Amino acid sequence: MERVSCPLCAVKHLGQARALWLETGKGYPENRWYGLGHMAEAEDELGPMFPELVEAIREARKQWEANKKFEVPFGVLMMRVVREADLE
Repeated sequence: MERVSCPLCAVKHLGQARALWLETGKGYPENRWYGLGHMAEAEDELGPMFPELVEAIREARKQWEANKKFEVPFGVLMMRVVREADLE
């Protein structure tokens, strides 16, 4: 069964991933894994309607997976979703 695209849900998952990303720097390394999970959920929420956004989020997620010090551009990603899904 394919998920119905929900850009607003994707933005919420990216926001939660950012909060967890920030907490990893405060001594909670396990939150990185939860954050990566939220990024994967954001990808799923965008589904086939927004393939470029899915790829951008996936690329950032894979970079964070490979490098725990990677500066994830959450603001850029979130605002792309907002603009391209016309959430403003």
